[in-house]
Amino acid sequence: MTVLLFLIPLAAGLATALRRGALLVTVRGASMEPAYHDGDRLLVLRMRWVRRGRTVVFRAPATWPVGPPGFGPYLVKRVVAVPGDPVPEGMRGVAATERVPRGRVVVYGDSAHSADSRDWGFLPVRALTGVVVAVLERAPRPPVRPSSPSGREAQ
Repeated sequence: MTVLLFLIPLAAGLATALRRGALLVTVRGASMEPAYHDGDRLLVLRMRWVRRGRTVVFRAPATWPVGPPGFGPYLVKRVVAVPGDPVPEGMRGVAATERVPRGRVVVYGDSAHSADSRDWGFLPVRALTGVVVAVLERAPRPPVRPSSPSGREAQ
């Protein structure tokens, strides 16, 4: 009984800490394919310290025109440059500087058709909500149709 009285408050405290420090986000859209697909559920740790290559979740700044209604308040992108890094080639027309400024990062979607820093410019680090640490649930994927030896899809 004494152990149980100790474990209940401990579990409640742990649940509260996780709720404040973590977030569950559902991917909407195809901008992060092939890594993440529409409907995947991601575990995000709330933090603003990021490094190149990490997938981040953020609320789009007011100056960024975000996708169609219903996509939710969060965007999921990959950090490709951090403060002090050279500005990536794909952003040269958008950025007027040679290096990523302090307090900013460059984020790209994994898909070539993603709307991201190539369109909108630098993302303020303060806009970051957190870093993706795990995929908790994969959305169902359509079956892949086998292709014939000639490279055309089988009928």
